[in-house]
Amino acid sequence: MGIDFHSHYMQIIRANLNKYPEKKLIIFPFGEQGMIFKNILNSAYDLHENYIIDNVLCNYNKNIFPLYSLENMDDKSLLFFLVATDKELNNKLYNQIKIKFPNAEIINVLEPLIIPVNDKEGWFKEFKELLGIKRLISNKQYVRIGRMNDGGYVMLDDIETNMKAYSFGICDDVSWDREMAERYGIDIYMYDHTITGLPEYHKKFHYFKEGISGKDDSMNHLFSIETILKNNAHTEETNLILKMDVEGAEYDFIESASPSIISNFKQMIFEFHNITKLENKERIKKSLQKLNETHQAVWIHGNNCNYAERDNGIIVPNTIEVLYLNKNYYSFEETNVYFPWDIDQPNKYKLNDFILGNW
Repeated sequence: MGIDFHSHYMQIIRANLNKYPEKKLIIFPFGEQGMIFKNILNSAYDLHENYIIDNVLCNYNKNIFPLYSLENMDDKSLLFFLVATDKELNNKLYNQIKIKFPNAEIINVLEPLIIPVNDKEGWFKEFKELLGIKRLISNKQYVRIGRMNDGGYVMLDDIETNMKAYSFGICDDVSWDREMAERYGIDIYMYDHTITGLPEYHKKFHYFKEGISGKDDSMNHLFSIETILKNNAHTEETNLILKMDVEGAEYDFIESASPSIISNFKQMIFEFHNITKLENKERIKKSLQKLNETHQAVWIHGNNCNYAERDNGIIVPNTIEVLYLNKNYYSFEETNVYFPWDIDQPNKYKLNDFILGNW
């Protein structure tokens, strides 16, 4: 998934408004993206940069300065907007700033948006404890299934041809479904009531214009997991796989599904939404507690299409992808597990991943 830098710049500026009266604002460098950023800063927010820095363009424009021209300034007063969108150049310029101005603040546009907040530390600690990660005791390997960036997920490479996968939330991407069908030869039962049909078809695809819900609502094409499994004669299947990205309806599924139904899934991939919103706290707590009865979380990934929040050094993305494994099939041990992994990819390909560290 690409990135709308204009929208991203708006979010960056809006999230950091409280810093601007205290800092000297510096745009660096000043190519196409620097001009876009300046226009938003000036026009949308009526803020004006103190300096435009570009080590090349300074030779052609007297209003643009080289980086070394700031050397005699108090670097604690400097706030750099690093707007290079080429990752190699971005890293080079970032290192230049840190060497010359170690105490300056840098807002790097290639970093995902992290918003400082107050009064959420308690919830963030509780959430991280409920979503505690353990290491799988096995020689099985993890693999990434699906397209590059947004739409791909990490799974355990322990899938047999007699298994069946349920995929909730399709939109315009069937890359996970297609790879599951072709790599493992399994049937994929696909549900999305918001689209008119699949973007492509495969002999292993079984598409239904229906959505997942906590209870049946046939007028709106929404059904519970019990009804869906019953309609497919899968209520006795105990070797199922689940992939669910349904913009918040995952909590309806978890709340309504019986523990015996949830236990039928050997692997479950969720995208959890609106985690940092305190009004969702109790619902999320109950959902995670319920999942923890039958499954163990082994992989997490922050979705950088959305923002994260930080309170007292604790960073929690508002949207997180999680892989759960069934405790009836696998054993686990307590250990430190660092995220992201080497096989992870940022959902927005031009932005860096959230660094979740030891979760």
